[in-house]
Amino acid sequence: MRHTLVLSFGNTLFKKTSFHAEELDYRRLVANLILKTYKDIGYDAINVGEYDLTMGIGFLKSWRKRLSLPFISANLKGKEGKGVFDPFRIVTLGKYKIGILGVMKEGVHLSRVPDGALYHVTDPVESVKEQVKTLKKRGVNFIVLLTDMTSMECKKIAHLKLPINVIIGSSRRNRLSLPKVSYQRLILHLDRYGKHIGKLNLYCLKKGGKHNPLESRIFGDITFRNAFIALKKEMPRDVKIAARMDGYLERIRILKNQLAMSHGESLREGENAGATARRHKRFVGVEVCRKCHEREYNQWKKTPHSRAYLSLVKKGSQYDVDCIGCHSIGFRQKGGFKNVSKNMVPYVNVQCEACHGPGGKHVKNGGGMGGINKLVSREICLRCHTEEHSPDFIYRVFSRRLACGKKGPVKAEANK
Repeated sequence: MRHTLVLSFGNTLFKKTSFHAEELDYRRLVANLILKTYKDIGYDAINVGEYDLTMGIGFLKSWRKRLSLPFISANLKGKEGKGVFDPFRIVTLGKYKIGILGVMKEGVHLSRVPDGALYHVTDPVESVKEQVKTLKKRGVNFIVLLTDMTSMECKKIAHLKLPINVIIGSSRRNRLSLPKVSYQRLILHLDRYGKHIGKLNLYCLKKGGKHNPLESRIFGDITFRNAFIALKKEMPRDVKIAARMDGYLERIRILKNQLAMSHGESLREGENAGATARRHKRFVGVEVCRKCHEREYNQWKKTPHSRAYLSLVKKGSQYDVDCIGCHSIGFRQKGGFKNVSKNMVPYVNVQCEACHGPGGKHVKNGGGMGGINKLVSREICLRCHTEEHSPDFIYRVFSRRLACGKKGPVKAEANK
């Protein structure tokens, strides 16, 4: 007898609502890979979130038709008010009839979506109220709400005291949010980028039944255990999915390389990459910093920051726009570089300006502190050292390892 549901709250296809036009080919390949994998895994319901719309709503509709993917959304409507996808799905598990409802957050930027002018998003709260009534009429005895709404918005839904048992929402943070019980409704959140899965075990208690408070919590007549599982490279690979993924990644790598090479051909006649960097006054590059800060430069050369770009080369990711920003300076910033190409050579590696800010004013003022961060705060480090990319990062330890001040780098043990 089946006892498991596989669900997605959405926001798994893309990380942004829009991309540069030149990136669309390989972004589409990434989305195609994810959607085919959804089919293999056998999802019971996939809520449509704002970050799933980047290629257009028609893109999702075509994949639903092609693979019969179970997309749901109660408040994404066409111009005539008809729902684009089913508002909910009903699944029977044993003796329980489960209603799975999906809603998209309010304030979605449909103007950024290629075909967004043909659609609109209605009030998620009113949509939930309407569809819950329908589900109860259909005889469901348990309701799960999937949404890309934030923790605060999910809590507002719980406060309505509708017959919803579990709310699974979206977290903006890379760190995982703890489950909450609000008005006898269980609220769960996961990060947006698919690096973790949530495992929720629910147990329906008989009247007067007991539960172990050390192992589980209780809301209403339901007791639960919840776990977040990080997806790591050392986990066993599904042979079929792994083979498809490797094929797609190779195609994506080729596209990125071709794109980078096409940008590399845009150098002015007789100009080299160094001259390109000198045209920009805001970011000056580590060799300019070296002229006055030789000691700090020599200390920096001993740190992993000075070899940050090489780590991408070793993985074949040197042209990946999702990685370059944290392995260089000035990517898509004013006075930096716009495209991934051979023109970016002066900017690669985590140079001085990645931590201390653009040095143009500092150089122009003959060494004045204008525009320069003398002290590097934890917040600056966490722009790149996120939970997703640096799960073992501890600011007090790593900042001392990489210090380029008078004392220079120290060993991690010095922080004991």
